[in-house]
Amino acid sequence: MGTGKIIAILMLASAPACLAQNLVPNPSFEDTSGCSFPLPQIDCLDDWNIFSGPGNPVMNTADLCYNGAVFFPPSTIPAYDGTKYIGIDCQPINSEFVQVRLSQPLQAGMSYCVSFYAAVCDQTPLAAPSLGAYFSATPLLANPFTAGMSAHVQSTISFSTTQWQQVSGTYIAAGGEEYLTLGGFQNASVTNLTYMYIDFVDVTACPVIPPTPPVPNNNITGGTIYLPNAFTPNGDGTNDFFPALGEKVTEFSLQIFDRWGQLIFSSDNLARQWDGKYRNRDVQQDVYVYKLFCRIDSEPLQRTGTVTVVR
Repeated sequence: MGTGKIIAILMLASAPACLAQNLVPNPSFEDTSGCSFPLPQIDCLDDWNIFSGPGNPVMNTADLCYNGAVFFPPSTIPAYDGTKYIGIDCQPINSEFVQVRLSQPLQAGMSYCVSFYAAVCDQTPLAAPSLGAYFSATPLLANPFTAGMSAHVQSTISFSTTQWQQVSGTYIAAGGEEYLTLGGFQNASVTNLTYMYIDFVDVTACPVIPPTPPVPNNNITGGTIYLPNAFTPNGDGTNDFFPALGEKVTEFSLQIFDRWGQLIFSSDNLARQWDGKYRNRDVQQDVYVYKLFCRIDSEPLQRTGTVTVVR
């Protein structure tokens, strides 16, 4: 388990809300068996399989990357989580893909929050192509390029060799999908070396967002106050803010922290609500910890919980 995830678990251990289960085994590519140092082979990676072609499937396979590993091209960025990540070629002639079987099949009609982190190798000469995630009920047997497949969740990665960027989106399951494939989908026009890194893959059931209830006319008593467990700050006018709703609140303090424990929002005014930004930039889809202190009818109330930003 990576250091970042250990910190997150310690932060959330006392929180009353339960986090959704990540359905991706070995999501940070940390678990291996029988790897030879310093030339690790991708087939020693637990749970994940390779899928490469059509150019040279023997020589062109995804790489297991970490500091000190010897292969071409060499690792050029520390892992986003833990110490390892994978590298794949995203050009059609040598397209490489990785695939994993989920811990349980997806349920029909359910929305799943999908994300992974990506970075660009510093020897990639062009702006990075799109990277995507594809779900299927059975393992892929055909190359996505030649089969004309489109990723269910994908994004174009900007050219940065020093920063991990999140690819995220929502997938509504048809039902029975058990396999997840990652790679450079829809990059048919790319001809130069386009080598990309991937780390920390996450597939969880999206939280059900209840409608924001109106504040009742009678007083809220007994030390209660309402905070939702998720919101969608996408500018559509619905659930764009994280509110705290109550009456007879004579003192109020709300703090919100990211998974690393950094304070990203604070308010001492019940009317000032978090808009899902930090330093005027949208935060990524993730689970955040809040700490609340208030007085209702002069009675003190403290609460720690979590809120999920859904994008």
